[in-house]
Amino acid sequence: MALIDTGASSTCLTAKVINQVGLSPIGKQPVGGVHGQRPTNIYNFQVGIPFPTGPVTAGGTMNANVMAFAVSGAEFVSGAEFDVLLGRDVLCRGVFSMSFDGHAILSI
Repeated sequence: MALIDTGASSTCLTAKVINQVGLSPIGKQPVGGVHGQRPTNIYNFQVGIPFPTGPVTAGGTMNANVMAFAVSGAEFVSGAEFDVLLGRDVLCRGVFSMSFDGHAILSI
């Protein structure tokens, strides 16, 4: 589960996701947040965004084109229901529009 975070300059992952996909840190970098700045593990990974090309089947599958982006992002601790912060490093590769009624559009 991901949170679209227009305030995050880069996409970040929790330890849960990092362990599930087997990432190794490439170094540390100072990362600022609500608790100030501290050295944090940085990882290289890809973010894939599916763009459906047809309806979802009764079995829950669908055909889709996937746009993948190579990014470097930090590890973060989440106390919520999401394990990824999708930041501006991905969002700014296209046009992101969000309305107050809960609808959002990402055009890449």
